[in-house]
Amino acid sequence: MNREQTDEWKGWMQLVILIYHVSGASVFIPVYMHVRVLVAAYLFQTGYGHFSFFWLKGDFSLYRVCQVLFRLNFLVLVLCVVMDRPYQFYYFVPLVTFWFFIIYGTLAMWPQILQKKANSSGMWYMGVLVKLLGLLLFICFFAFSQGFFESIFSAWPFSKLFELNGSVREWWFRWKLDRFAVIHGMLFAFLYLVLQKRQVLSESKGEALFSARISSLLLFLSVVSFITYSIWASSCKTKTECNEMHPYISVVQVSRF
Repeated sequence: MNREQTDEWKGWMQLVILIYHVSGASVFIPVYMHVRVLVAAYLFQTGYGHFSFFWLKGDFSLYRVCQVLFRLNFLVLVLCVVMDRPYQFYYFVPLVTFWFFIIYGTLAMWPQILQKKANSSGMWYMGVLVKLLGLLLFICFFAFSQGFFESIFSAWPFSKLFELNGSVREWWFRWKLDRFAVIHGMLFAFLYLVLQKRQVLSESKGEALFSARISSLLLFLSVVSFITYSIWASSCKTKTECNEMHPYISVVQVSRF
């Protein structure tokens, strides 16, 4: 999808999430789990979009960082001042801001492996995969080290940004719940851009990415996946049970989009 379509997708998801919070629909577990997929999809797009930009443009300048931080945080910081709320109260903005820094650090770290520097040997592409594997190990380490995680984000100055009611437990919960969504988007973007560069995928203007047969098969699998997920979400007895499975299942559900 082009930029206009993904922006519209983000907008509709934000509207649904806003209605969900205002209406208190989180008490209904099936609704709660479907909205969790929307949050994962937004973070997937965060990984996909920032990875694509850095990979194609190679712009790691301070101007670019400030531009993104301003776009993500300005209105929320105004809300924090006007409503006298801590930054973590609006948890989604700290979440996407944190992941932006992770994506930036992963790709900006030496060696910078960008498309304009890549050669046909494939070693450059292996370098990206090694970075993504390192990021995955980093995520898994923190996911199974709650005490270490909390000790880091409870220290100043992180505590001023990530504490809510004097604790970082809420931040730990939010971070862990969708911990694989961003790296999923980064990997998806990498594979798509590499296949496009090698002309395995060609997407000319007005031309479909896949043949009609493949598109029909993917649509069928998407519908089956959605129905299966809905049945599973309806069968969950507690949020705790669902949340334990969500980081792994949401990867499949976001892919069906």
